[in-house]
Amino acid sequence: MKDITIRRPGIEELERIHAFFEEVLVDTFKKNNVYDRKELLQEEIWDKKRGIAQDFDTEGEERFFLLAEHKGEIIGSIEYGLSNDLLNSCTEGELKDMLEIGTVYVRPDWQKRGVSVLLMHSLFGVLKEKQVEEICFDSGYKIAQSIWCKRFGNPAYYLENYWGEGIHHMVWRVKIEEALERLIPKRDEKSFKILLLCAKGFETMEFSVFIDVLGWAKEEYGHDISVETCGFTVTVLSTFGVPVIMDRLIEEIRTEEYDALAIPGGFEQFGFYEEAYDERTLNLIRDFDRQGKIIASVCVGALSLGKSGILKNKRATTYHLQGGRQKQLAEFGAIVVNEPVVVDENIITSYCPETAPHVAFELLKKLVGEEDMLVVKRAMGY
Repeated sequence: MKDITIRRPGIEELERIHAFFEEVLVDTFKKNNVYDRKELLQEEIWDKKRGIAQDFDTEGEERFFLLAEHKGEIIGSIEYGLSNDLLNSCTEGELKDMLEIGTVYVRPDWQKRGVSVLLMHSLFGVLKEKQVEEICFDSGYKIAQSIWCKRFGNPAYYLENYWGEGIHHMVWRVKIEEALERLIPKRDEKSFKILLLCAKGFETMEFSVFIDVLGWAKEEYGHDISVETCGFTVTVLSTFGVPVIMDRLIEEIRTEEYDALAIPGGFEQFGFYEEAYDERTLNLIRDFDRQGKIIASVCVGALSLGKSGILKNKRATTYHLQGGRQKQLAEFGAIVVNEPVVVDENIITSYCPETAPHVAFELLKKLVGEEDMLVVKRAMGY
């Protein structure tokens, strides 16, 4: 991520580090609904202060911290050290000789923006250089547990009701190599910019999957992917009258700024084809195709592609259940294939709303490769 530095702490900034710990721990306790446990909160804050002091005193031998910094401000922290007493007691000493990763903390205004992934990837890289093969970590916070389970699977130890009724404690064991692969799979450090074109009456379900899938790839797995929406007006009324504010107007678009075009389908009775068949839409599609860029459509979004002429003698599909939409597509010169999702070179088309996430995953695969796409897909439960 741009302008974010992962670095070692300096003793001259100890006061700022202490203030950061207090801010993030208060936020953590509030979000996990345990803010009323004031004594435990103070213990956690004191433990972090003691840990950073131990880092300075032993020059990183017994406790080792990394900080995330943005324009001179501390926005995140991570640490490792010898496994703590709590972890040893709840595993009956099985992990007493193993290094432990401490909780990743990110400032509230920087959460869900990929900072935790950068911190973890950097720390695992340090451990790999030190020839550490396996580490452990634990958590009693529900939110953190959900994230760890998503990234590293089920815990090795599950202590039910450890902190009280419904408040469990979990412990994981992870191989360093596996952790690095799961966090940020190997890939080219290329950035991607996607244009999401929204004609009047577009389907919100078919629109949202591109935001969600590509957002997961960016925020959870570090892929540099951005999505911009565009329409004929600043606010576009989608199917069923839901207004959506656009990032750009269609007249402002320069296709050379983008790597792919995504087009959700829509409903005729909400005016979809008025803009989906507009010459400005068709010219935009033609420009993307001339440049060999990815074009992904869902459902009747494929009819815009057909109308533009780019599907002549290309394998494609569109809505298949009623209304003769596939016949219309064939009349545009497409070779209609009766499959849920059809990929022909740079063009992706599909049946109906049910196929929308699969189109988004196909788009992601074309951007970052199948291996990295599957990591995101599994994490989202598909």
